[in-house]
Amino acid sequence: MKVRKNALAVMLCVLFAALSSLFPSAESFSGENVRLTLPDGFIRLTTRNLSDHLDLLRSLGYSESTFKEELNSDGMVMFAVNDDASKQINLKITESALAERIVSLNDQTDERIEEISSALEQGINEQGYSAVLSRSKLINSGVTYISLTVRVVNGDRQFCYIQYYTILNGLNYSLVYYNNSPELSQEELEECSAMFESLTIQNTQSGGGGYMEAVQIIIAVVGIAAFAGLVIWIIVSLVKDYKRRRRENSIQKLDRK
Repeated sequence: MKVRKNALAVMLCVLFAALSSLFPSAESFSGENVRLTLPDGFIRLTTRNLSDHLDLLRSLGYSESTFKEELNSDGMVMFAVNDDASKQINLKITESALAERIVSLNDQTDERIEEISSALEQGINEQGYSAVLSRSKLINSGVTYISLTVRVVNGDRQFCYIQYYTILNGLNYSLVYYNNSPELSQEELEECSAMFESLTIQNTQSGGGGYMEAVQIIIAVVGIAAFAGLVIWIIVSLVKDYKRRRRENSIQKLDRK
């Protein structure tokens, strides 16, 4: 009986593990060459599900129509919020002359990255109501990021956010984690860090792409050569067949004589 109970317990553990893999607790985002796992408790808002979260939109200060405009503007590709709207996450992908010129932050020197980081900090501080508390360079999944921790004081409202910024594929990528309090707690910092570690951006202009293009060219050349060889073989076969038939016809004519 004890052996059967142990076996049943093992089977239940395996079943729960399988179910948890099929129905993950954390929501994820995949699109625009980006993959990201959101922290537990976050709801991803899209143009398709806004009508299911009208109370949440009102707490954010939006109607369904105005929030659709927000989602469709300024390069926003993903927006998520927790149940009480005290924390938000958004991902933006935008174009700029800088991104078009340098293509990838990965290829820049430390001095150049420091210049870009300093310019970002200066731009935020010049807003008058924002102050950069810290900035750093981070590497995640082979991609170089500039991380900025910012405090915003706008009248009676204070909040903080962490922004992860990079340039890749000739585009600006900006992932931002907001909270609705003057400071980020240790739990929020860990939650934000885990989210960032899950972030992957496909490098569509990597050296591997050039290699694959070369392979594809070689395959195309081989294919053309093979087709040309087949055509030549068919022509030669037809010529041989034609000559053979002419020879046979000549022999038959001689026999008749």
